[in-house]
Amino acid sequence: MNLVILTALLSVGNSGLYVCSRMLWSLSQNGMAFGKLNSRGVPFNAVLFSLLFSLVSLLTSVVSAETVFVVLLSVNGLAGTISWMTIALSQYNFNWWRCEGVKV
Repeated sequence: MNLVILTALLSVGNSGLYVCSRMLWSLSQNGMAFGKLNSRGVPFNAVLFSLLFSLVSLLTSVVSAETVFVVLLSVNGLAGTISWMTIALSQYNFNWWRCEGVKV
């Protein structure tokens, strides 16, 4: 069972690192973040930044686990709530525009 959990954790970590580095690289195309690819097509600066940020966040579980965990959990819950409120507001506005006959 530990092998299954470890494999799942490594898979999630790998996909998270990939997504984060590619998102930073795509932001760099608009001049917002790190934007250099190495000879193999990997956004190395973005991967390095993502990895460093991940390691710092991992260290927070050692330093002040209770406080940091509660703060991160609260921030995550607030972000999810704001996202769903934005989705609901967008849906409401879209339906209102559609009822008013506005071409979208």
